[in-house]
Amino acid sequence: MKSSLIWQADIHAFASINPKIQAWLQDSDSLTEKLQNYYPEFQLKLLSQKWNKILTSEMAVLKKIFPQLYVKKPEQDFLIRQIYLCCQNKPMIYARTVIPKPIAHKFKTLGTKPIGKILIDKLNLPRSKFFYRLIDPADSLYAYVNFATKRPTETLHARLSWFEVEQYPLLITEVFTGYFDYP
Repeated sequence: MKSSLIWQADIHAFASINPKIQAWLQDSDSLTEKLQNYYPEFQLKLLSQKWNKILTSEMAVLKKIFPQLYVKKPEQDFLIRQIYLCCQNKPMIYARTVIPKPIAHKFKTLGTKPIGKILIDKLNLPRSKFFYRLIDPADSLYAYVNFATKRPTETLHARLSWFEVEQYPLLITEVFTGYFDYP
């Protein structure tokens, strides 16, 4: 299975996906809460939170779902938050959140707090449907996840969704690392 810059709406587009992997990818509940149930030694590790350009694949999603905001002004800085959801000191899931400038003030002080707690529990925002991709070493996203993989050539599963906050899309990409064993 080779990675693709195109996010797929249908998980079945990936030939012979393991049912355990599929169940985790399609689960709309909080990954943080689910991991905490399986692993008592859970930790959210903040890798970075800073202003930056977004990945080409992320801009493609934004242009498609919110063309009125991003087709004419593609060169924008976003607040990019990168974390690992760790269990037993192993990074199980890499998460990357893309936050548009007009709503960034709401999320600047998150630190190691899960963003889902705010989006779902506090603000009661609905999550979009999921989109899926395979990430391999040739993919630009892979470089962010690379040190959390067991083998430097493995293909990883990823999902993307968004929340609409004050008419702006907040993108969340979650990549299941090579340490994740799909309990």
